[in-house]
Amino acid sequence: MVDVISFYCKRYYIYHVRKEYLEPFIIAYIINKWIYMANTFTQIYLQFVFAVKNRESLILPEWKEELYRYITGVVQNRGHKLIAINGVANHVHLLIGYEIAQLIPDLMRDVKSASSMWINQERLIRSKFSWQEGYGAFSYSHSQIEQVVRYIQDQEKHHRKQHSPRNINYFWRNFTLPMMLNLFLLIFNKRVHPDGAQKCVFGVYCVY
Repeated sequence: MVDVISFYCKRYYIYHVRKEYLEPFIIAYIINKWIYMANTFTQIYLQFVFAVKNRESLILPEWKEELYRYITGVVQNRGHKLIAINGVANHVHLLIGYEIAQLIPDLMRDVKSASSMWINQERLIRSKFSWQEGYGAFSYSHSQIEQVVRYIQDQEKHHRKQHSPRNINYFWRNFTLPMMLNLFLLIFNKRVHPDGAQKCVFGVYCVY
């Protein structure tokens, strides 16, 4: 125990204090640290984008809100928190608080298969409905959530002016430019972190 106390004294630059006075506090610190480290805490925010097969405009205003409620149920029943959902006639955006107990491909498989089955069972369109293979997945920090929620809620507005210079600048500033900067860091600064991790623009560590 004396060695442990000496270690923490040196680590936190504690001198000129009798070690027997510090022992209860250091023991409490170690126990508290062990208790919290024994549990897993994650805070992961992901946006998913997936499209109707062949990008056909099949999601109609008459039933899209019901579709969104159904997808919300699928996401939440698998332990995730749905923060925002919206889209247009040919694709859907989801922003979720991601639970690591389920793999991302499994979540997307469940969402797409269950929702397409529901659309076909309800006979909401004349032909067979199916989602396009693949999806987009994007991660965000907590400070970006409000901005992403607004973007998802304003999908119709964004797509009405998707070719306008303002919208192009929005994507360049918020998505394309940060991605290019991160790629630059990964390619040209690999020697900075020999352990294989490189700090990216938003404070996220990428492994190469």
